[in-house]
Amino acid sequence: MVNLIDEFGEAAFIEGVGLTEGERLTEDEQGFLDEKLAVILLALLSFSQAIYSGEYDGRESVAMSRAELWGGSMASVGSLGWLFKRDDTALMRWDIHPLKDHCRDCVGFDGQIKQRGEWRKIAIETGKYPQSFDLECRGFHCGCELVEV
Repeated sequence: MVNLIDEFGEAAFIEGVGLTEGERLTEDEQGFLDEKLAVILLALLSFSQAIYSGEYDGRESVAMSRAELWGGSMASVGSLGWLFKRDDTALMRWDIHPLKDHCRDCVGFDGQIKQRGEWRKIAIETGKYPQSFDLECRGFHCGCELVEV
């Protein structure tokens, strides 16, 4: 699982960044990605310990729900990569999903338009970006996205 997190996480991030074959992440980008993947790995290790300790015995549906939440946190890595795309001046708007409940963070960002570089700075300084664990909603069921305008 550790290898899958590293491989899938890096691939999702690189796809979000839009790197072509032969291009590499900068040292800062790799460091930021590694930090985010470490948080996801910690969550997975905690989940694994709970499974092996018998915490979910007879409660498989609860375990499956938690596994889905973990999968969502992996998907957030691709959203994060989108913020590191090489065009810092592109305008992006935070959009909330119209059919989901939203936390105060997401509602506060909804409709705001900033340059990609500004959104990236917010993500680096606060950890907040669509589907991020650092949002009040923890990003687990977050339907928010940054859309180029």
